[in-house]
Amino acid sequence: MNALFTNVRSLISTRLSVLLICVFIFASVSRGVSGVIWTNQGSIPVTQDLWGVKYLTSQKIIAVGTGGTIIRSTDDGVTWTSLWSQSATNFWAVSFPDSMHGVVVGDSGIVLTTTDGGTSWTKIIVNPSASFYSVSFTDPNTGTVVGDSGRIYRTTNGTTFTAQTSGTIDELNGVKFFDTNHGSIASSDSGIYTTTNGGAS
Repeated sequence: MNALFTNVRSLISTRLSVLLICVFIFASVSRGVSGVIWTNQGSIPVTQDLWGVKYLTSQKIIAVGTGGTIIRSTDDGVTWTSLWSQSATNFWAVSFPDSMHGVVVGDSGIVLTTTDGGTSWTKIIVNPSASFYSVSFTDPNTGTVVGDSGRIYRTTNGTTFTAQTSGTIDELNGVKFFDTNHGSIASSDSGIYTTTNGGAS
């Protein structure tokens, strides 16, 4: 009788453990689905589509989007302020190598640069017929922008951009450099293009 009682108790304990594990997993999944982990920032002062976002510090964030939209938060996304971009073009990407120096790219070959964390911007027209979809700067002077028709432009002084050869006419949708020499580009034809010398070859 004691042996039977022990076996029954062991079976109940095992099933209870399995039940508790299932409840824990369900609660964890439900928590993620319900949006507890991610919070929608409802105080954003624009209605345009946002396409790029970058943390400058633990509290400062800049996001860009259509219609010349550039917005900034200095309290980790609690409140946002619209920044004057001097343009109504669509902006698709933003890159900040540090908390003060940043670059925004978009349609009509526009590249915007800032040296004060986004308070003021300088407009550079790299190629009026181009649309730039992505940008990656590794320091305030060195960066690469990519876009439609296989276009790649490179700068080593932060202001003058030189065209590079991509070998494709497809859209280049993403670019990321690990350092000044090593980078990768993603294209619309499922292509990945890499360089180990800053795009020189």
